[in-house]
Amino acid sequence: MMQDPQLTALELIRQDTNYLDALWLKYWANGGSAGSSEFEAYLYGLTQHDSFDLQILRWAIEDITAAAHPRLTHDGHA
Repeated sequence: MMQDPQLTALELIRQDTNYLDALWLKYWANGGSAGSSEFEAYLYGLTQHDSFDLQILRWAIEDITAAAHPRLTHDGHA
């Protein structure tokens, strides 16, 4: 389990700026209420959100990283 989803999200964005939009879309799809600008401000520590928004961010990161690295099945195929 990730220790700090906010830092994890920032690291993903540092690797590829396209992750910002992808994370926000997954966050929104999972029930997040922040608009894209507010979401970005939150990631950079300019605003605060409650613990539920933090959980939604965790789910978004899990969705994004799972899509980027699909698990192999027991027969070795994705």
